[in-house]
Amino acid sequence: MATHEASSLYSEEKAKLLRDSVAKIEDKNQILEKFMESLSSDSVYKIDMFKSLPDALLEKCAFLSVRPDTVKNLVRAMQARNRRSSRSRRRSPRRKTSFPFHDRIWN
Repeated sequence: MATHEASSLYSEEKAKLLRDSVAKIEDKNQILEKFMESLSSDSVYKIDMFKSLPDALLEKCAFLSVRPDTVKNLVRAMQARNRRSSRSRRRSPRRKTSFPFHDRIWN
């Protein structure tokens, strides 16, 4: 008898959870339907700017596809420039940067 009562309580709780879930889903479906109705199909489908890429972007993509090492070469050049800059900063003595108005303001 106790097993039957436990099974009944379990089934009742399971049905309650299922009803709650179904109610939440129906609420969300109604919200979605209202939102979709608020969008006019004309305004959504008239957006042509996202259907094709600008010509300038297509040209740059074509350029990079023909020369796949361009980005690598640019990165190498920037790294070399950075190394040269670091070396020259280490070699040159530090100069004090002075601003003519600095002393008047802070002193």
